[in-house]
Amino acid sequence: MIYKEEIVQLANLKKGMADLVGKKVLLKRTLGKSKILEKTAVVEETYPWTFCVKVGNELKESYTYADVLSKNVELSIYDGEKLNPYTAPFDLK
Repeated sequence: MIYKEEIVQLANLKKGMADLVGKKVLLKRTLGKSKILEKTAVVEETYPWTFCVKVGNELKESYTYADVLSKNVELSIYDGEKLNPYTAPFDLK
């Protein structure tokens, strides 16, 4: 069952990801027990259920917002000097 709070969180995450289009991010994806894959990418596009990043010059990958909410994928945003962990604007008001 989907609760109102989860729908609001998902909507806020989508809005926050749309603001990241064109920005450099570090993606950390959990692959298993103790395996973590890290990639530097640029957020390229957002869609209703997914967002796409460009890794390197040609490779594109897509992730779901649920990946971020469930913390299977963690994002850090590069602000020009350092990486800052991404926290979606979870305003439940």
